[in-house]
Parts: sequence; C-alpha cells; structure tokens
Amino acid sequence: MGSQHEAKLTPERAVDESESSSRSTVKEKRQFDTEITSIDEEEVKSEALPVDSKKDSEYRVPGLLHVGDLEGAVEKCRAQVERIAKDCRAKNRRFRDTEFDLDADTNLCLHGPVEKVAVPTGVQRATDIFDTPHFFNPEGVASSNDIMQGALGDCWFLSALATVSSMPRLIEEICVARDELVGVYGFVFHKDSGWVSVIIDDMLCTNMPQYEQLSESEQGLYHEDRARYNTVARKGGKALTFAKSGSHGETWVPLIEKAYAKFYGSFSHLEGGVTGEAMEDLTGGVATDILDLDTFWTEELLKAHEDRLFGCHFKKFSNTRAGEEVLKVQGLFGDHAYSVLRAVECKGKRFVVLRNPWGQSEWTGRWADGSKEWSGEWLKILPELGHEFGDDGQFVMEYTDFLQCFNQIDRTSLFDSDWRMVSSWVTVPANQVATPYYTYGNVSCMPHSSIIAVLVTNFVHSEVIISVPAKTKAFISLSQLNQRFFRTIPTMSLFSIGFVIVKAGDTVPLDESVYSKPFNRRVNAELELDAGTYFVYVRVDHVQMIPTPSSDEGSKLGNIALGNVDKMGKKKEEEYIDARLLGKVVSEKVLGQSLSMNYVAGGASIFLPETLDQVIQRDIAFMSKHEGRPRRAPKRQTFLRRLLGLGCPTPAPQVQGTMATDPNDVSFGLWDTTATHVTLGLKVHTRSETPVLIQARIKGEF
Repeated sequence: MGSQHEAKLTPERAVDESESSSRSTVKEKRQFDTEITSIDEEEVKSEALPVDSKKDSEYRVPGLLHVGDLEGAVEKCRAQVERIAKDCRAKNRRFRDTEFDLDADTNLCLHGPVEKVAVPTGVQRATDIFDTPHFFNPEGVASSNDIMQGALGDCWFLSALATVSSMPRLIEEICVARDELVGVYGFVFHKDSGWVSVIIDDMLCTNMPQYEQLSESEQGLYHEDRARYNTVARKGGKALTFAKSGSHGETWVPLIEKAYAKFYGSFSHLEGGVTGEAMEDLTGGVATDILDLDTFWTEELLKAHEDRLFGCHFKKFSNTRAGEEVLKVQGLFGDHAYSVLRAVECKGKRFVVLRNPWGQSEWTGRWADGSKEWSGEWLKILPELGHEFGDDGQFVMEYTDFLQCFNQIDRTSLFDSDWRMVSSWVTVPANQVATPYYTYGNVSCMPHSSIIAVLVTNFVHSEVIISVPAKTKAFISLSQLNQRFFRTIPTMSLFSIGFVIVKAGDTVPLDESVYSKPFNRRVNAELELDAGTYFVYVRVDHVQMIPTPSSDEGSKLGNIALGNVDKMGKKKEEEYIDARLLGKVVSEKVLGQSLSMNYVAGGASIFLPETLDQVIQRDIAFMSKHEGRPRRAPKRQTFLRRLLGLGCPTPAPQVQGTMATDPNDVSFGLWDTTATHVTLGLKVHTRSETPVLIQARIKGEF
C-alpha cells in the first residue's frame, strides 16, 4: 500500500493518453470544493566552487533551516568535495562515485526491489553531453524556467524544485560545492530531523545508444559517420533520459535530481510523491495545508517566497462517464504537481503565476497565453507579473480560478537563524488487532498507552523537560520516519497520525494539528506558547489490511460471509479488507455489552474506545498524585504486552532524533507484510534563545 493521491504523471504518459482525450467533445470544466490544506555558453570551471562563509546576519534571511547540524553538514560536504577533487587531480582522473555508479551498476541506481523505471540506452558524463557545460545560467543563479521533466514520475519533486528556485539563493545553498572539471558535486538535503550531505559524479542517463549499438540502417541515417552521430544525436539536453534544463548547456537540474535519487536509494524511489514533502527535504521547513480561505491571499499567498513556499495539485477524477483515458481541467492534469511562483495584485485583480515542471502543457482557461482577456491595457501588466507568452510551462490564473481548480495547496514555512528546532523520537507498538478508530487512548492498542511529550518551564520533572523562558511563537510537528528510501519493502500497513496540545491542568485542548491528507508523513500546529507545562497527546491510527474471511471462516466470526471465494475455491481479487471495518463493529458490540452491571471485559477491553477527555482527566489525577516521581509501567500491562508479543524497548533520549539500537536484537523480518511498530518524532520549532530539550516516550513507560 502507498500514499494516496501522489503526483506521478510524466509528460510522455500525458501525451500518449491525451491523444484520445483531444477528440472528446466533452467540455473540459470542473468545479471543486477547495480545501486549502503549502544563452550564452561559458567554459568549464576547473577549480572547485568556493562556498562563501556567511556572517550571522546573513542567516536571518529565511531559507534553509539552520538547526545545529546544517553548518556541520555543509562543512563536511565542502571538505569531501575538495578532498575528492584534490585526489583526482593528483591521479589525473575524473571522479566516479562507486556508491551510485550509473555506468557500472545501472540497475542498482535505477530500480528498487519491486519498482522499475525507464531504462536508459546509455550513460555519459555531462562534459560529453554538452560542449561547454555550466552548472547555473550565465548569471550564476537557478531559475524555475530551467526545469523540464523527463521520463520519471517525479513532477512532485521538480515542482518543489521550481518553487524553491524562485526564492533567491535557496538552490545555491543546497548545491554546496562542486568541481566541474573533475566531475564531483556536493548537495545537502534534510531528512527527518537532520541534514545529510550527498556526493555524486556527473554521469547522466541518456536516450541514445553508442554508435556501435545501432543497426546498419540506423548507421546509414548518419552516413556511417560516428562523429556526425555523436554530434547530432548524443549532444545537448534532448539526449537526457530524466530531468533536464531548458537552457542549453545548463546542468544543475539533472544533477540535483540525480543527487536526490541517491538520497533515496534509486531513481525508482522518486516515482510519485507530495510536493510539500519535497520542499521539506530541500529546505528543512515545515509543510502544512492551508485552511483559512478569507485571509489566504493577503496573509499567505502574497508572502510567497518571503518566508514561505507553495505548491499545488488536484486529485485526478474518474473518467468513467467521459470515456476518455485522461480528463484535463482546461489543460491541467490531475495528480500532477505545479509550482506557485508568485502572487500579484494589479488593476484590481488577483493573479497567480504557476509553472508545469514539464516545461509545456499550460492552463487554457481565462488569462491563458494569448487568450481574449489579454487585450489593451492588460498586456502592459505582463512585466509586473514576470510573465511572457510561450509554451514554456509557465502560465497565469486569476485567483478565483486557481482556488476552484487546485484543491490541495502545500505550504512550507521557512525559518531564519533565530529559530531553534529540537526533536525526540520514539518507537510505538502498532495495533495488532482491529481496535477502535481515531482514539487518543490506545496508541499501541494497550489501555493507557498514548504518547506523552511535555513542554516544561520552571518545573522540575524527572523524565521530560523543555525550557521556554518567555512567550514564543512555535511550530510543533509530529512526523513518521521518512520511508521513501525503503518504501518498496512490502507492507500491508499504513499509519495516520494527529495530535492535540493541552496545557497542564486544563481540560480543553489549546490547539490541535492541522488535518491534511490521510497517511501524510507529517502533521503540524502553529501557535503561541506562554511559559508553562504542556501535554501533547498523539493519535496513531493503524490502517491494517487483513485477509477477508471466507464463508467458512466467516461462520467462526459470527456468520460473517463476505464472499471472496469463487466456485473453484480460489481467492478473488478482493482478498483483503481494512481491519478498522471490523474494529468499529466489535468496538460497538463491546461498548454495548459493557452497560451490563456484571460485565467483565477481560481481553475485550482493548476494544473499548477512550475519549480524549478521559485521557486528560486520568493524567491530571496522575500528575497530582505522582508529581516529581518517575512513572513505571504497571506490571499487569507489561505482562499483557509481553503475552501478546507487543513489547518494544523504549529508546533512551537521543539528540536530534537519533535512535539507540539494541545490538542483541537481531529479529528483523525484511519481508514482513504487517508493521509491528511505528517510529514517531515530535519536533518543536521556537524562537527561544535558550537551548530547548524535549523527550517523547510511551506513556506507560514513564
């Protein structure tokens, strides 16, 4: 199972599928209930790109999240590039990345254990593809207009890349160091709670084979001239298999895509994703879905590229009635990511400038390039919008059309150096049975086992302390581990998460995480915190697929006959059902039976739903009774967890989200289809000058 509604479309697929769509007489209009939920060539430089040392004042410009390890990751990356370049020059050779060798170990770099991607016909160095390659454009900066998608379904990443490149210097900060003659490049990406440096060579996948691989007839097309073939067919961005730049000789787009593929293990792991998550990887910012339509324009969209970035998409809708393979919304594709470049208000109208990472296929509605709206005085506003007509993927929409079309808008907030981020990670036993849906009291399916994280000021607690000396704005986010690298390991489990924040002693939540799409990697809350103690109650919903009972099996479960076996006794396609469907039924049954005066729940107590109010009241009582004393897991609960095989060692507090591992624990089933645990991280961003400490643990273990 995978994340829902991931953007995955490639231009090749769209062209193939839209050929039949273009013959349709169906009017391409669709209304949505919008839920805003975030060329001159230059010679190759022979020396490594210096990384300017920045003064503290320069870091106050919103950009990459400057947690403690950003500078360390940058310095490590820069030093590694310089060392490699020096070594290669001493040995008179170009750099070859043995960890991610597209030439010698192509399959390992391209494919995952299950997923496959388009196989290139060749691999060449950037210096062989371009006569005079240069990393950025002649001005030395990255531009969103440079980005063109290739044969990989990573529009979600390229859309984020275009958005990030629209903010000055952000891409330049990600591309830490390089030596273009040696062919070594260093990048930094954000993962979970830390920055990671990635080093690559300049080998790129190409569409055209070597001359010797051509048939005789194909060689005849080039007059049997190898040099002519290499010059005509194997030169320039057109020869690249995956992402490329629209500017001749520019290499930063395919190289950063390659680095991102290495970051996640293979190119196949970039197939399908969410723009907001890619922007987090690129900037370390916090992505969320916007909900307030009334203030969205003035307080959010107009601030695009100041301290926040935006991407958008809409869900692909059914084509059953239209009978076409691909339905477009006036030129736009569903399940495809678009970049929000800027928002401009002029002459009493609100405009949004967007870009398709394909570098083509634009909006055809109002204010499309060359449409009737562009007449007279309106043509004069094009410079103010920063827009020119042309099939380059960039287009203009009026704000109302933008909201009607895109029902998912991802925002990523950027932080300057005044912000501090701390995190703590914990491994939580997952529900192994169908338990009540959406409750805060049974995170691990055991009674009284939710997660607790405490923010503490002037309060001594033996387990969890956070120092917040004064009122501060805070971003609190709950994250699952970034699983894109190992997502191809088969699983029948997904997790949906959320949390509420309660001030100690209060019975009403102060705030709760903003709802986004189910199964998102991260949920967030943005609020003002006074000095004090706060509880963060986490909800984890384990979506587990279980085999559908057959008629015979159903009789053992109360005559539930779900009919998934045909006359020959073979399984039909509908082999699995969501365990929560059974959980709700059983939960209601146990709840009804509990009304009896002499009812004994026994093991069925795990199906009794617990309200958030009950959880809060229980903790208020506990804190009053045990304040200042460490909490221990009840013996009965510990025994029951061991009996059910749900025991999980709670990791000791680690800095920046790292986790301790038990060297004696070797029981790891790679191909287990049902997750037994989920790893969660609670992150707190504040403007506090005092170092902040945070710890999250299973409540029963306090």
